[in-house]
Amino acid sequence: MKIENNSALYSIQEVQNLSRSAGLNSADAVAPTKQQVDINMHEQNIIAEGSAALKAMDDVDLARVADIKAKIADGSIKFDMGELAKVLANLS
Repeated sequence: MKIENNSALYSIQEVQNLSRSAGLNSADAVAPTKQQVDINMHEQNIIAEGSAALKAMDDVDLARVADIKAKIADGSIKFDMGELAKVLANLS
């Protein structure tokens, strides 16, 4: 898939000019801010369990894919091939 975005709000030159006029150097302009979040032990356990469950999951639900394929094959799911072709053509 190709994503293009040519509608930037400001050009690089405009950002550099604004930084200079505001007295910022390049290190100030791009330095990330540090954020701190306090999480109690219970919340840490919930996050760890959820993270482990996500890692254990397949990237693709193969059972769902097989079910959809079967429904397409038996005709219980119908869709407009022309519309699908239009959508696919607009992705490139």
